[in-house]
Amino acid sequence: MKREIFTTTLFLAISILMTFSALLGLIGGTIDVFSVLLAISFWMLYSNAKSGKALSGFGLGIGTVKAMWIVGWVITGVFAVVGIMLMFIPKSVVSSAIDYSVSITGPGSEEMLDSVLDFFSQYGVIWLGVALLLLAVVIAVVNILYNRRFCQFTESLRDCMDKPEWFPEEAEPLRKWMLVLGILSCLGIFGYVFNDQSSLQNVCRGVSMILGSVWIRNLDDYRLEEIIIQNTPSNEDSWYS
Repeated sequence: MKREIFTTTLFLAISILMTFSALLGLIGGTIDVFSVLLAISFWMLYSNAKSGKALSGFGLGIGTVKAMWIVGWVITGVFAVVGIMLMFIPKSVVSSAIDYSVSITGPGSEEMLDSVLDFFSQYGVIWLGVALLLLAVVIAVVNILYNRRFCQFTESLRDCMDKPEWFPEEAEPLRKWMLVLGILSCLGIFGYVFNDQSSLQNVCRGVSMILGSVWIRNLDDYRLEEIIIQNTPSNEDSWYS
């Protein structure tokens, strides 16, 4: 019964959406390594569960989730340090650095860097530093409340495969956060490039997270069904009772 949770139509849909999101990133030139690895992990779990083989996709999936956790803290630290530095660096120094960036990156980046300069002229470098600090706080919160629970859930789910009773850790809080982040992704909150392809990629990722939330909620139904099957006497037991 436990293996059947990876052969459901819902899990198949999640795998397809994650694959489509990863392919859109590859086509657009923005490789989402985590989406690629998670998609491979999902397909390994689906195919192995379908064919009755050992569930070898857990290792890749857990490693990917742990990498997301580590990278999240690295990005948090970088944004926090840069934000603090920008709050104390004179605006003239930052402007000179941007002018140098234009000279080495070529004309393709002039429009983006000009918009950055306009931001500096209107709001100042201090506000950019404050914005980066706030962004670091948001990433840290998501890392603690989502990525950490994702790590605990995947490891617990793997361990439950070899136990008679299974109660995956952090399932309920993870399910709620996955639903919230999936909706925000569908709305384009996490998109740093705004075009049709990026929007479609965000929608695919968001819908896969929403379906993932539903899939986690359905684990209780599968668990209760397995308990009922285990506690139901067979026909032979009923005959001799």
